[in-house]
Amino acid sequence: MIHESEETRAGTAATGDRVGDFELSPLGKRLMEIRKNFIAHGGKLLTRVELEREIAERRGGAHTREYEEDNVR
Repeated sequence: MIHESEETRAGTAATGDRVGDFELSPLGKRLMEIRKNFIAHGGKLLTRVELEREIAERRGGAHTREYEEDNVR
C-alpha cells in the first residue's frame, strides 16, 4: 500500500477518481494504478532534475556535462 505522504511528496495525491481538482479519465485512472503499483513494489519516482540527468546519461553522457554546466551558472 502506498502511504499518503509518498503520494503527497510526489505531488499527485489522489482520492478516488480525482487528482487535486481534476477528475481522472479512464486512461488517467489506469496510469495512476500503474504508478501506485510501481511505487508499492519499491519503484522510486524521480524529480525533474533526476529525470533530466538520467536521460542525459542514457544519451551518452555528453549531454550530462552540458546539463551540469548549464545548471552551475
